[in-house]
Amino acid sequence: MKFEPLKIEHRAAFEAAIRSVTDTVAWEYSFAVIWLWNAYDNAKICIDDGIVFLYTVVGEKMIFYPPYCAPDRVQEALDKIEAYCRAQGHPFYVRGLSDEMLAGVDRARYQIEADRDSFDYVYAAEDLITLKGKKFHSKRNYVTRFTAKYPDYSFRPFVSDDGAPLLKLYDKWNAHVEHETLLTERHAIARAFLYREQLGLLIYVLEVGGEAIGFSVCVPGVNGVMHNLFEKGDTEYEGVYQAVNKFTAEACFGEYRLINRQEDMGIEGLRKAKLSYNPVLLQPKYALRPL
Repeated sequence: MKFEPLKIEHRAAFEAAIRSVTDTVAWEYSFAVIWLWNAYDNAKICIDDGIVFLYTVVGEKMIFYPPYCAPDRVQEALDKIEAYCRAQGHPFYVRGLSDEMLAGVDRARYQIEADRDSFDYVYAAEDLITLKGKKFHSKRNYVTRFTAKYPDYSFRPFVSDDGAPLLKLYDKWNAHVEHETLLTERHAIARAFLYREQLGLLIYVLEVGGEAIGFSVCVPGVNGVMHNLFEKGDTEYEGVYQAVNKFTAEACFGEYRLINRQEDMGIEGLRKAKLSYNPVLLQPKYALRPL
């Protein structure tokens, strides 16, 4: 197999390959999510006999994404990955397989791991749009207080001039957060602003008094799934996150039934926040190692 650096031009082939898979809820099945988080251009792609292979390098570790193919070709694809890793002198490691893909695996040959920190949080679009019922009572109250306290707010689509102010807002938010992925996330957000049209992104800006205080980045996926990639806000404004979440849902989610808000990476505060919006599914994903 011959691999080359992942480029935006590979989007069409990638999305064609995953249309043969029905269980495409996870973020690993969104080209835009993969490309944006490939902030240091470490990902490599190979299209071989109709199967899309993709890996990234973290440190000196080669990590393969799930093979993008029909479920009945998964084992064939894994055999090719294993042979490639052996030829390159790297350990075999594949992550992000769904239950549907796992069904096509010869389980006797692998150590199969399910990592709770990598499970995706999936929500019903209607829940996030309407915030109906007792379980969303506090969220509705925050939005109500936000709109009452800041009546001059606006929520509008991103324009090119928004890039610099929003990155400045991100840096302000970043100053109060500690996590090893923050620099990578900043690069990913900057790429989103720059390549929004090529990737089909939906980006919205929340303003109060003409000043940006929050933003969101989403991308439509296949099979009725919307991926919510980023939401950031200035917490000096009460209810800013609940407002961004609600307004984004109203603006972006109407034609979609499921919203993927990605994983929590084991971050306690992020896990608590994602659970508070009552996901309808924690999408399991599996990693494979040789026995």
